[in-house]
Amino acid sequence: MLTEKQLDRYADVLIWGLKTARRGSIKKNECVLVRYDLPAIRLAEIIYSKLLQMGLHPIQRAGLSPAMESSFYGISNRKQLRFRFPGEETLYRNLHGGIYINAPASLTHLSHVDPGRIGNAALARKYLRDILDEREANGLFSWTLCLFPTHALAEHAGLTEATYTSQIVKACFLNKRDPVSRWQNIYNDANDIKRWLNRMDVDYYHIESDTIDLKITPGEKRKWVGISGHNIPSFELF
Repeated sequence: MLTEKQLDRYADVLIWGLKTARRGSIKKNECVLVRYDLPAIRLAEIIYSKLLQMGLHPIQRAGLSPAMESSFYGISNRKQLRFRFPGEETLYRNLHGGIYINAPASLTHLSHVDPGRIGNAALARKYLRDILDEREANGLFSWTLCLFPTHALAEHAGLTEATYTSQIVKACFLNKRDPVSRWQNIYNDANDIKRWLNRMDVDYYHIESDTIDLKITPGEKRKWVGISGHNIPSFELF
């Protein structure tokens, strides 16, 4: 449902998010993983091309289809659920960026699967997440992710696919000529607000309305964060 122009703008926004989330600059010849679900393959193709033009090394990985996921979680034995694929650790130790496009073709295909099996597989792959967390902490890796409109998402939201798509277009400013500038302005404004909040010498924040009377103690080591480039779209400070 997204037009070619909107897809191109979405790709630019995601690359902006990847750059913004990095503590430092992205350099030529770095490796960026582009992971996507099959309904979003056109957006992945555009991102792939733009990363090449930047002098980077894009690595593409398509997500499992609903049928594949059902098979994996439904019939895999314990060894298959926890299997570590050869070369994955080496790949993750050499990644500098990740762009993740969530475009589920189904939201219910795993409803019959024991959640323990899904958790077992996720736990077995935690070592890869730990590698990326360490690289990110050292300023060597950044990531961003987005949501791509699909029939399954629209149906779950009780909307038509066209209406659901229009919500993403508006939320990500894909209907604007230069959405990256809009995001940069939001990012700058958010940083000003975060600095203002973090400078406050308060014992607690008091939130009050007709239905709320809440006091929040920030704590000595707490700080306000948000709008880092990681999630597109993202507006919250927390």
